[in-house]
Amino acid sequence: MSDNIFQTIKQTISKHDFKDFVQSVYGIEFKSGNAFCPFHDHGHNTPSLGINSDSNGAFFKCFACNASGDITKFVELKEHISPLQAAKKVCDHFGIPNTINAKDMSEEEKKAYEEHQALIKAENEARIKKEAEQRAKKEVALKARLAKIAPQLVENKLKNYDLIKDQISALFPTQVNNFDSYSRELIGYSFEHKSLAIIIRDASGVPVNIKYREKFAYDTYKGELTSERMPGKWIGESGAHASPFPLNFYDDYKGSNVVICEGEKDALNLMCFNVCALTLGGVTASWEEYKELLRDKHVFIWFDHDEAGYENAIKKFYEIKDVARSVRIVLFYMIGKNFSKGYDISDYLYDHAYKFQNASPLEVVAFSCFEPTNVVIDEICEYFPNLSAKLERYKTKKIVKHFDEIFREILTQDEDGNYVNIFNVKGELDEEYIQAILKQAKELKKKFGEKYNRFKKAYFEGFLLEDGEKGDFDKFSEVFDKLLYINKTVLTNYHQTHITDMTESFRKSLNKVGYQTAQYRGELYFWTKTHYAKLDLPTLSYFIQEHWMNKACVDKKKASAKNAKEIIDNILNTAKPLDFVRRDDARRIVNFKNGTLFISKNGVRTFKPMHDPRDATLNILEFNYDKSAKCHKWHNFLRQVLPDEDDRKTLMEFIGYCFLPSHDFESFLFLYGKSGANGKSVILSVIRDFFGAENVSSLQLQQFEGHQTHALVGKFLNIGSEIDKNGTDKGQLSVLKTLVSAKDEVNINPKGETPFSLPPSEKPKLAFAGNEKPKQNLDNGFFRRMLVLTFDTEIQDDRKIRNLSDRFADEMSGIFSLAMEGLDRLIVQGKFTKSKRMLGEIEEYKDEVNPMRTFVKDAIIADANWLVPNTYLYQVYKSYVEGKGGVAMKEQKFFGTLKEELLLKNIVVTKGQKRLSTIYTGITSNKPYCTFGIKLSDANLDFDSICISGSQLMIEAMNIYQANGAAPDVD
Repeated sequence: MSDNIFQTIKQTISKHDFKDFVQSVYGIEFKSGNAFCPFHDHGHNTPSLGINSDSNGAFFKCFACNASGDITKFVELKEHISPLQAAKKVCDHFGIPNTINAKDMSEEEKKAYEEHQALIKAENEARIKKEAEQRAKKEVALKARLAKIAPQLVENKLKNYDLIKDQISALFPTQVNNFDSYSRELIGYSFEHKSLAIIIRDASGVPVNIKYREKFAYDTYKGELTSERMPGKWIGESGAHASPFPLNFYDDYKGSNVVICEGEKDALNLMCFNVCALTLGGVTASWEEYKELLRDKHVFIWFDHDEAGYENAIKKFYEIKDVARSVRIVLFYMIGKNFSKGYDISDYLYDHAYKFQNASPLEVVAFSCFEPTNVVIDEICEYFPNLSAKLERYKTKKIVKHFDEIFREILTQDEDGNYVNIFNVKGELDEEYIQAILKQAKELKKKFGEKYNRFKKAYFEGFLLEDGEKGDFDKFSEVFDKLLYINKTVLTNYHQTHITDMTESFRKSLNKVGYQTAQYRGELYFWTKTHYAKLDLPTLSYFIQEHWMNKACVDKKKASAKNAKEIIDNILNTAKPLDFVRRDDARRIVNFKNGTLFISKNGVRTFKPMHDPRDATLNILEFNYDKSAKCHKWHNFLRQVLPDEDDRKTLMEFIGYCFLPSHDFESFLFLYGKSGANGKSVILSVIRDFFGAENVSSLQLQQFEGHQTHALVGKFLNIGSEIDKNGTDKGQLSVLKTLVSAKDEVNINPKGETPFSLPPSEKPKLAFAGNEKPKQNLDNGFFRRMLVLTFDTEIQDDRKIRNLSDRFADEMSGIFSLAMEGLDRLIVQGKFTKSKRMLGEIEEYKDEVNPMRTFVKDAIIADANWLVPNTYLYQVYKSYVEGKGGVAMKEQKFFGTLKEELLLKNIVVTKGQKRLSTIYTGITSNKPYCTFGIKLSDANLDFDSICISGSQLMIEAMNIYQANGAAPDVD
């Protein structure tokens, strides 16, 4: 059996695991941090055994008997079994994979092991039963005693309230009207200890513990209290176990939010602000026995701002997450940056009571509540570096995205210094037989070491060689030794290695560690074990030339940048093409940390809890797929910045739409807000983080031209964060329409590479934001495709939160679930939700960019019996536009544009000549061109006349009536 299993145990078991193990398995009793050592008689006087940890792992040491070692040694000493048997017991308890089995033990050892295990089990069961009976008796006695003490403490408080009210106010400074009603039976006063006391009761109100703010020490020899205070605060009764507080009020609670806090004082202070709170009176007590109380609740773990607080908050998170609807940890350092170590809830409620006049404490700290992600754990460790090693086990494995992240894995060495993942490049001087002989000789030389010369001497003497023969043998031995020494140099410097051999050797290395290559759109990718990531060619070239070539015994003369490039070219040309796989699968395939989701064109979703290179996925979202996940902070934020529920629906429908493998709904998103501090930048930042930087491009609308569109390839979404109001004059709008079209492919022209077409299933969705709106070259097709969300709720300075977009990192799974709800709604409706406000904004936007539209709306009335000379019609339009500060279009373009706009309003007009019987000011022809079927109106205009040929002409006088329908003359 290798010693590796013992090292694995040391690396796996923390000191907290060690402590839990000896308590649960052997019933070892701890007191004040140390345990009563089981390896010597101690009479329960002094706990002498401590459990600690260092860089080598957790260990125990008794300062009385000097017994010490790791957890395996503890089991070995406690059960009098072999180290191997002890290791197996530890592995079996903690579920550590191992190869300790019957083959490692003799039949006699195996039988003895099984008999001993049965004996230990029987002893433990008997001990547990006996201890349970003893505890039950003690609990009965304790409850009887507390039942007498508690009423007296309450009475002391009530009768002497004026004398102790300052003490109560110091602990509970923000008492509300109902404080007395719920604290009446929970707070008392002890004259014996001259201290306030908190009475902990069970659900029926029976006292189960009393905690004193301060307590006098008890002299066991004299049987009386001393005048010295015991160390610490809020000291409970001896023999009492942790119980939920205040349980008698919690049973009547009908809400869904619960705070788990560190102590009873914090719980009572939270109740002053109508926040439901529970505590077990400390951070180390386990909720396992009581976690059903938290079933289907939204739980907020809010412990003190110190090492113990954060470490145990994370432990409690994993302890209760299987029963709670959601669990978040409140991080003091996210609430504020200047809190001192040990700052607690009561301190915060007192210092910031003014914030809770219009909002509850939970609402105020809503954006400071997180799940313990890797980022959160790293931040905690920045504040408390001593937690780094302790919290490492709670971090999830990092997703590989870049080739440099696997350098170390490829260059792994065994205990002899050999590179286990690198294959020597075959050269022209390589001969398998010679290589085998040299390998055996090296192994013999290594095995015998200094014995080699003695072996040679004995060989000489055994064969009784003549002096001349000895000399010949010495020469041969010397040459052979030199050959072994120079073997590596010979292989490296003097044999010929070819590019094809190098390529094959390097590919074998990648395949061995599971990072096989592929190509897509002419670019090189590698399988990261979760998805295919694009290979940065300079990084790959550097690795091949600086690390791999030397270790793979490439001829030094051939270890060049030129050959590194040739190797890369060969790998690219022979890599598996993903284009065909992706072309033939119409589904959207999305990788998550815990598996792969397939989404059809109809929104049907199938989840596979694994990653498979055959799926040819080029992306990964850095969170788990969890249909039950929630996103409370995201909901709260959206309600602030998008008060209209329909607007919030539109946003989530669009995010869901980004995952649909089609553009059937032909829409893009535009977030508009004139001022800053309105939330749109936060939303864009969160969306970018949600998809991941690798899955989002950042082209502005004005960049939709030329080579720049190559950036759109392989992306879920393009986000243009600052749209240019004048940046659509080079055909960008036609590219936009092509990108959002359901059927059109978009032409991609990479710089220096072969152009290609991007099919609809691979086109990204589009989102833009801006403080101003584009103005140029916009048509009705643009507006028909646009989803505009307007942000005009400015966030006040006292409500602004620094780095707010970073605070949703732990809610990405919930945001995805909400987006899938939006996608389902979009598919069922057959269209995007559009609020009344959005529809109104779009109409206003159309008016802003199209003066003809507003001119028709304000100045034109449809009437089949009227006509207007074109000269008048254009002059009124020109005055209208210039009066609004605009520039009128040329007269040649005016009438065609007018006719198109009238058709959009279902107004049909004709154009032709009409012989006039009356002379009209400014009309020089007796048969001018006119527009038939409309008349001008000044009802909605800022003017009622215009100057024509030096005369002021009323607008109403420009209309010409023709009974039975106005029509052009027929020649």
